[in-house]
Amino acid sequence: MYAHSARCGNIWQHRMRGGVNNSNIEDDVTSSNDETSNAVDETVTDDVPALDFEGYEFRIGTPDNTHYNGDLCVDEINGDVYNDALFNRRRNVESRFNITITEDVYPNGQASVLRDYIIKETAAGDCTYDFSMMTERYALTLALQNSIYDINNIKYIDPDKPYWTRQINDEMRIGDKLYFMFGDISTTTLDFTHLIAFNTRLIDEYSLENPYDLVRSGKWTFDKFCSMAKVVANDLNSDGVQDETDMYGFVSAPKQILPNFWIAAGERSIKKDNEGYPYFSLPGDQKFANVFDKIFNIVWDSDIWYRNKNDSNIYYEDLRHFQEGNSLFASHTLYSVGKLRDMRDDFGVLPYPLYDESQQNYYSRVEAGAQVCVVPITNGKPDIAGAVIEAMASYAYNEVIPAYYEVTIKDKYSRDDDSAEMFDLIVETRTFDLGDTFWCEVLRDGIFAQMFKNNDRTLSSTMEKNRTKIETNINNVNEFFKALE
Repeated sequence: MYAHSARCGNIWQHRMRGGVNNSNIEDDVTSSNDETSNAVDETVTDDVPALDFEGYEFRIGTPDNTHYNGDLCVDEINGDVYNDALFNRRRNVESRFNITITEDVYPNGQASVLRDYIIKETAAGDCTYDFSMMTERYALTLALQNSIYDINNIKYIDPDKPYWTRQINDEMRIGDKLYFMFGDISTTTLDFTHLIAFNTRLIDEYSLENPYDLVRSGKWTFDKFCSMAKVVANDLNSDGVQDETDMYGFVSAPKQILPNFWIAAGERSIKKDNEGYPYFSLPGDQKFANVFDKIFNIVWDSDIWYRNKNDSNIYYEDLRHFQEGNSLFASHTLYSVGKLRDMRDDFGVLPYPLYDESQQNYYSRVEAGAQVCVVPITNGKPDIAGAVIEAMASYAYNEVIPAYYEVTIKDKYSRDDDSAEMFDLIVETRTFDLGDTFWCEVLRDGIFAQMFKNNDRTLSSTMEKNRTKIETNINNVNEFFKALE
């Protein structure tokens, strides 16, 4: 069993030279592009016609963060393949449409500042940014404030193109409205994709099964993950106290554990009806309840997890154990894997496991925080925004993402061909739960994070207690979008 498409063998099978409409780029701004010269030349073009915007100053607002690469533009080349691909994209799009692009970057922790700025501006009828990148749940707030366009109404943007992440964008669509989109214009949907890293030395020392073969055969399941982790978990000093001096099977920030595993099992905390409107599905969902109980059993009851109370996201204190060779498995994202580059032991990467062997597909969670495109409703020239957005996304598909993914992630961080294969599988199987994203402050962080941290397994009663609040929140969103029909 290897439940993903043939495209997964090489997610972006194109050269890094020769992307869309880059004939005007000067030779001296192209660097290091021969690194993938033996790849298949398979570019994808957009359908934006030849346009001249007569020197228009195009402005972008972008949040940055310590958990992803947020910037869309760079000011100079420096020999780094990813950096130079960003530089070349900017030059290409500027030349293609006769514009100049400027980007205002809002530093870590100020995504909400950008959100509030757009709300204030649009309420006053003003517009600074032709488009902005925005945290997806903040983008929902902008839609509810009538501050942004429905993407369906913006000329030149084609959501069906492969550079837009269709499987996630369909989840974000409410009814037939699509106010924001994930795509290759930004790397953040890659950066926020979760995976499991494993210590290769410990696999060998404890004579454990080859994890890659388990994934390929469909035997990489919750139970297999638990049984392997239990072999390694050990109270090294025999003091009966679980602390940082011991060996562990698994390290992860508490709030990440439940959503990573329930999404891997193919479950959702908020689902959508036949008309595309979300509803609170947990009350009475027996499959989700079974998955929920199983996660507690394998993580809490087996003593495989370093019971860290620090929820400082995924790659600080709690992952030091893994970096120092004191844990078999660790929760990571594609971005945070870079923190392991100097790890002494060899490591590999895996998707989160299947619930059981009857499950046909792997699912890899994209966490809340990734960035979507939004266009302010007060932008009086949305056609220009549409053309530039589409061109930036298509160029990224052919040039920027291959540079980032194939070279920066796979070549730098993969220590064997098997890990590179697993990276492809993880990216191919990305998915999205609205209760973990749009409503993460209400559901994931508001309820589930505390339940897991406190070993609270009262799922049924807790969901019933919060049902009215959650359903009211969802229904308010649905009513807003239905009124637009």
